[in-house]
Amino acid sequence: MSDASTLLKELSEATGVSGYEEEVRAVVRRAFQPYADEIREDALGNVIALRRGMRPAGEPTRAIMLAAHTDEIGLMISGLDGAFLRFERVGGVDIRTIVGQEVVVHGRQPLVGIIASRPPHVQTAAEREKPYALRDLFIDTGLSEARLRELVRVGDLATMKRTYVELAEGYASGKAFDDRAGVVSLALCLEMLAGM
Repeated sequence: MSDASTLLKELSEATGVSGYEEEVRAVVRRAFQPYADEIREDALGNVIALRRGMRPAGEPTRAIMLAAHTDEIGLMISGLDGAFLRFERVGGVDIRTIVGQEVVVHGRQPLVGIIASRPPHVQTAAEREKPYALRDLFIDTGLSEARLRELVRVGDLATMKRTYVELAEGYASGKAFDDRAGVVSLALCLEMLAGM
């Protein structure tokens, strides 16, 4: 493996909304390939890497499973509302934190957009005091309704647009770290086991 931070960056920048994890799965397979005796995928899309244990004198070995997940939270387009995209959550998206965030809509071509709501100057005082509801939010890509209808379909996905950033003291920030960092740990374990 080149190094852990490079793999974490590659995993973080890959798309993998729950149930649509093909891109991130390909990164996992490449990372595990040099160190696994066998790699396969099951019907649910899980990547299973096997490293056979060896003992002197042919004694039986125990099976140990190490697991991590690769999916990320995201959005699914539920409708077009003029030049705006309505959406539903996929996974544990906290709507309190997404207003103003950039997203990538994965339609016929990737589109950058921003999650928005009605601006405060057109809201009533009572509306400005209430927390956002999902129905109040939409994605604005800046495109016309006609162009959006050409490029985006109901059911297309959107992911948060986050760049991997190296911070001070060896820390990093990025998208979907919650267990893609666990995948890096698995790759490091496989590499260590391959040397035994």
